[in-house]
Amino acid sequence: MKEALANNKTKQKLRRTKRATKINVKQEDLNISVRLSVDKFSRARKMHKVPGDFKYEVHVMLPPGLCEFFFQVDNERILAPNQHTLLATKSGEKMYLDHVTKYSKGLKGKLPRFWMDSSLDGTKELRLHALSVVKRDDSSFSDQVRAAPRFLGGKPESGFDHENSVFQGYPIENTEFTISSFKADCGHCKFHKLVKDVELRMKLISILQENYNLLCAIYAIFCANSENVISVSWTAFLDFCKTCNIPDQNLQPADLDTIFITTNLTVEGKVYTDSDGNNLNLDTELCRYEFLEIIARIAVHKFLRPGLVETPAEALRQLIDENLIPYLSIESPGVFRKKCL
Repeated sequence: MKEALANNKTKQKLRRTKRATKINVKQEDLNISVRLSVDKFSRARKMHKVPGDFKYEVHVMLPPGLCEFFFQVDNERILAPNQHTLLATKSGEKMYLDHVTKYSKGLKGKLPRFWMDSSLDGTKELRLHALSVVKRDDSSFSDQVRAAPRFLGGKPESGFDHENSVFQGYPIENTEFTISSFKADCGHCKFHKLVKDVELRMKLISILQENYNLLCAIYAIFCANSENVISVSWTAFLDFCKTCNIPDQNLQPADLDTIFITTNLTVEGKVYTDSDGNNLNLDTELCRYEFLEIIARIAVHKFLRPGLVETPAEALRQLIDENLIPYLSIESPGVFRKKCL
């Protein structure tokens, strides 16, 4: 019996000595970020370390289409060796060059890394990672992958973070921002041709400013129905008029056509373009300031000219109270993001 116990103790000791020694490897968190072409490479999205792993991740909602990207470690551009790279597209290369130009000015011309890569033939070319997001129709999604609807109060109050959301590129709405946007819009409108009297014109503009957030929300809704999402097309405008029950005996469809054309007339020599030279104010669509102007023109034509009211301001207020608010369920985008996200 004693010999058996001694043998067992000896075997246990041998097993303990044969066990591999555990080595605690502690890796310091790296400063890793990713820059995306959908952000024009201007925003470094910080990647967070996955607990219990050596991987880093970031969650981003991407639109359909090609998205080019690259990583940064301690602000130096890195192409991951375990991921495929492609020759940058022309638009991707232009956005990247614009980004590097701005970045180099901030560093007084000193870049941490040259923006081109050496190719096999010795020339310089820009290579980036890329992924393609497939556009899907709503009907192609099964019930298993649909997002469950969220109800107000079902998410913690602190769940929305503006800096890490899809709204990051939009300025936070406040009174100062709203006033400056309204002044910029009014500076382009032809109110001086619509209302000659200065005092009556200022009262009209005052009503517009009072309802500016409402009108911008309506504009955004009917922009979404247009192919060009930054303006309201003729078809979307007619949809707006029909939805709000605007046409009547005082304002026929032919009158709406004339008002649309008149509003779209731009001052000679004024052309608004983006960085690529594309026209931002097409003659067949309404941009935001033109939408404000056409609302005022509709009010004057519908209520002031037939003698239903005495001033343009009263006409505008009646249009908003009788035709816009009752027929459209409008919620401030800022309120939605704060309460529901």
